[in-house]
Amino acid sequence: MGVSKPLSGCTVSLVDRDLLNQIHLYVLESTEEVLPYIEYGMLIHIKTTYPKFRKRTKWLQDKHNSTFIQWLHFKVQSELNGEEHNGVS
Repeated sequence: MGVSKPLSGCTVSLVDRDLLNQIHLYVLESTEEVLPYIEYGMLIHIKTTYPKFRKRTKWLQDKHNSTFIQWLHFKVQSELNGEEHNGVS
C-alpha cells in the first residue's frame, strides 16, 4: 500500500532449542495429517524398541516427545522415496 517503513516497532526474541522443539511438537500434534503417525507408528515403534518400558506411560510419553520430530521426518521421507506415497501429501 505504498508504506515504506514498519507499521510498528518489533522486538526480536531468541528461543532455545528445547522450547523450539516443544513448540514444533505441539504444532505437529495439532495437525490432522500427523495423528495417524502419533497414534500408531511412533508409539508402536517405541514400545517395540524398548519393550521393558512399554507399561511405563510417563517414560513412553517423554521418549515420544523427545524423538517424535526426528522419527516423523525419517518416516515421511522414506514413504515419499518409496513407490507408493501412502497418502503422504
